[in-house]
Amino acid sequence: MTLPLPDEQAALLAAIAAEPDEDAPRLVYADWLQEHDDEEQATFIRDAVRLEWLSDYEDEKRQRVAAQLDAAVNRSGVEWLSELGVTGTALTYDRGMVESMVYDGIDQFMEDAPTLFARVPVRAVTICDLVLGDRDWLAVLAETPELLRLRELRLVNRWMPVPADGFERLVTSPHLANLETLAIQDAALNDEDMLCFHLCEHLANLEMLGLSGNRLTADGALTVLRSPRLPNLRQLGLAYNDIVENRHRGSLWMQLRDGLIDRFDNSEALRLVV
Repeated sequence: MTLPLPDEQAALLAAIAAEPDEDAPRLVYADWLQEHDDEEQATFIRDAVRLEWLSDYEDEKRQRVAAQLDAAVNRSGVEWLSELGVTGTALTYDRGMVESMVYDGIDQFMEDAPTLFARVPVRAVTICDLVLGDRDWLAVLAETPELLRLRELRLVNRWMPVPADGFERLVTSPHLANLETLAIQDAALNDEDMLCFHLCEHLANLEMLGLSGNRLTADGALTVLRSPRLPNLRQLGLAYNDIVENRHRGSLWMQLRDGLIDRFDNSEALRLVV
């Protein structure tokens, strides 16, 4: 259930969410907060925006303002978000508003989503516990158009397998078109699941793909690496999978190693394989 807010406040927050790169809507909201006796948050937003305007030579002032902002977040950040009717933890603020956050369960995220995207200019979300009850929550997530607001989405399932159908529907969802980072970790994904990355026509902007903590062999990792649908991929996380080193000429491990070296720089490629 969405927590009701005054119409004017809701409209100001919607303007911020609609234009997350703009400072002006945030400063207008700061004025509204001050007019409604929330001097602390109004000052926080103004100082956070001002921090971005400071020149490189103003390091001492930058450090002082940054310390004041950190203290304000520690003191009141969770309360400010809660007052908007949004839950979540591990908050990161940018220019006075929450930019990234963590949800402990996908059901909690889906319940929050309408309010979250209407009132918060969030760009990065981490969601844990993807398998709850009999519902295919990844399939539900795949149908959430507000995901277009995100640049980073991290999914962590604490070593539990996710439904293959929901995983494919998510990876091929048009609502992920603006993602630059996507991570699906500890989800027991296997080599066959990786075939969907040859169907993900909407992930052309993806630069980082994290697949750590799954059940991939070198064959599954090669499937991802060879996908024509990931033209801008710059980093592929493969730690804690079932990729076994095999230095025999022509082995899948050697093909993967050589493919990573060709696509990324040598040191990064070798680090990702291990």
